[in-house]
Amino acid sequence: MMKRKVDFSKVLCGVFLLLLTVLLLLSLFAAEIAPHDPLKIQHDIALLPPSAAFPFGTDDFGRCVFSRILYGMRSSLFMSLLIVGISLVIGTTAGIVSGYFGGWVDDCIMRITDMFLAFPGMVFSIAVVGVLGVGWGNTAIALILPGWLIFARLSRGLVLTVKEKEYLRSAKAAGLTTLQIMRRYILPNIAQQLVIVAAIEIGSTLISFCALTYLGMGAQPPEPELGLMLSEAKSKMQIAPWMMFFPCLTVFVIVILFQLLSDALRDVLDPSRAEGGQ
Repeated sequence: MMKRKVDFSKVLCGVFLLLLTVLLLLSLFAAEIAPHDPLKIQHDIALLPPSAAFPFGTDDFGRCVFSRILYGMRSSLFMSLLIVGISLVIGTTAGIVSGYFGGWVDDCIMRITDMFLAFPGMVFSIAVVGVLGVGWGNTAIALILPGWLIFARLSRGLVLTVKEKEYLRSAKAAGLTTLQIMRRYILPNIAQQLVIVAAIEIGSTLISFCALTYLGMGAQPPEPELGLMLSEAKSKMQIAPWMMFFPCLTVFVIVILFQLLSDALRDVLDPSRAEGGQ
């Protein structure tokens, strides 16, 4: 009997998806899983090291660090997914329109992207939050405004490579509308690359979101959020290093998993991978 060859790229992709799904479920059901109230202040047990009762120790207010990470992971992770999702929709729509129509439409959209790209992304986000004010919604807007650019430029470039294909000419000759052509032929042919980039961007957005919160421009105390926890822990690193270590580790693990997932997706979805391996 012939042994079936194992596609390790698909196996790895499944493993990373499973691990990320576990993290999502942990954060989604934080209220049922967390052993303690993340907002309950108990000064008599402040700054306890990790133990059976408090797996990640307690902070300077006696709050359970593990419980706060579960709730904070839900806030940071789902906000990152929301920001990337909105950026993906806006950027892909703009890029497809720009690449398909060309001419003055392309010039207008690309000049807008060039205008946004003239400013470093984080500096621009800080400026937006400074104008709009702190808060979850304003932080999301501050990250969406520069976040859609990468998807717009990527989708535009991909559209330029496929819009002159024979099947598109046949679709036009068959009388399909522009919207039908975009939905049936263009979007399916560029979706794979967009998904790969989106996986990377989720990790990058998580870091940016935590950075803004660390600077006091996102969630406000006493809300549990990973960036805010890092900000609160910086003055206690010498006497309670677990306050900084575990939130850092959580961010690191999430970002690395999305990076590895992106690499695995690239191997699985790249049509030239199989040919190159032969």
